Amino acid sequence: MDAFKMRPPGLRGGVRAPVRGVLRHSRGTGLTCILDELSTAAVGAWSVARVLAGSWSRRALIRLRRTGDDVESDFGADPAGELDIAAVQSWIGGSSASLVAVYDQSGGGNDLTQATGSSQPVFAAGGLGANDRPGFTTTGTLHLASSAAAFDDLWAADGFAVHIVWKPSGTITDNMHIVRKAAGLNSNWALFIASGEARMTRSTTGDTRHKGPDANLIADTSYAETLNSPVIHNGNATWRRNGYPAALGTQNGVGAGTASDAPYDLQWPASVSAHPGQHSELALFSREISTGDLQALNSEATSYFGT
Repeated sequence: MDAFKMRPPGLRGGVRAPVRGVLRHSRGTGLTCILDELSTAAVGAWSVARVLAGSWSRRALIRLRRTGDDVESDFGADPAGELDIAAVQSWIGGSSASLVAVYDQSGGGNDLTQATGSSQPVFAAGGLGANDRPGFTTTGTLHLASSAAAFDDLWAADGFAVHIVWKPSGTITDNMHIVRKAAGLNSNWALFIASGEARMTRSTTGDTRHKGPDANLIADTSYAETLNSPVIHNGNATWRRNGYPAALGTQNGVGAGTASDAPYDLQWPASVSAHPGQHSELALFSREISTGDLQALNSEATSYFGT
């Protein structure tokens, strides 16, 4: 298992650094926090671009490392609940920045981090969606990760759901990862590219893949994706994509008979074979979520990012 260590939030060289752009209040600001509107709580939720939960509005969203001098700093949101880009750009100046951490807004405290500078994704102040939202760019081995036990075996008896906002870059390439908790394509779960499409796989061996929906070719400028796995262990599972029934490519359903994924880190996107692209938002749920929640997640993200 990969090991990741980082300083506690707000610390730099043993001295607590200010959190730039953190909201002073959340209620009464007109913020729409999508996680607050869902009937199922996320077990992990991360966004480079915005506040996802009202309870998070006083805290940092991300931690950056300035590549010119390796100084690190936390950054929060502006009064609109969005990453304070002005504060970020002022701090970066003529340099660039890489992502050290995206803080978990679910309340679980399980941040996605990367302490190794050469493996840190590159911060992007814009470029995701028609609304030019911030995120991070990655290719090959650049990624964030968590080894928290809270993410072990999420895809189990109660189903599973993953929400992600990203856009690919370059040529769409099969067998490359978007997010995973696995050693590779043929172990445990991963969202990856197959036949030019984003698919989920849940398996214990290379011979047993549980493929998600076959719809939604990756052709948009960017896209928001919400995939839902029902509680079916044998036969055809009725997958839903973005709140609606989708074409199936399942084998043997999902959940039963699969080995534990506890030995593996949650990686966004992956330590090897990460598909080139820009990422901004990720949320995980340890059960099948309602059609209403699926539709709300996807429609709200589509509107915000302008996908």
